[in-house]
Amino acid sequence: MRRRINLASKSQQVDAAADKFGLKKSTVLFWVDEGVVRCERDGGDVLMVNIDDVRLQVANKNDEETKG
Repeated sequence: MRRRINLASKSQQVDAAADKFGLKKSTVLFWVDEGVVRCERDGGDVLMVNIDDVRLQVANKNDEETKG
């Protein structure tokens, strides 16, 4: 049985999450499609994303840029 994760306390709308980290909305949605950022959906639309997941991806992206 799959557990449902309550993302409400750590969720933000996609636009707000992108703005918070200076990202394009498409970048956040790409991470959702890749499965590295959890989200809440309504049908096929992404309503909210987990801000901790976005923060982690930003950190990973920054690490890669400094190494490269």
